[in-house]
Amino acid sequence: MATNEIPLLEESVVKPRKATRRSIFDVKESEQSSNNTTLETTVSKASLEVDPMYPIEYIEKVTKECYQWKTLYKDTITEARHIKAHVEERKAVVLQDTSFLQEVKRLDALEAKFEDYLKRAQHFCNQQIIEQRINE
Repeated sequence: MATNEIPLLEESVVKPRKATRRSIFDVKESEQSSNNTTLETTVSKASLEVDPMYPIEYIEKVTKECYQWKTLYKDTITEARHIKAHVEERKAVVLQDTSFLQEVKRLDALEAKFEDYLKRAQHFCNQQIIEQRINE
């Protein structure tokens, strides 16, 4: 029977654990009748040398920091809601202002005139390019 010693490292333990692996082709006499060819792995457990418990001061510090982040998050959400409400109020006030609406209409008319001017200028330039190519 062939056995190989394979060291398995664990993060919290300095000493490596040992595991024995047996080939699936090695068959014991008791397994020959049942034709069981599964892989068996045995692990010897080492004693833990590191205490898994955290110090109380560390837990208190983490808890306090989590509470501060939670408070900051809640305050940020509350402030964002106030800002959103203020923006909506200002938007409503601006839209009710008739002089503002008249200015918007005037700017829309200027934009339409400018787009018309651009179309005519582009058409003129295209005509000039076509005439120049015909003359060449």
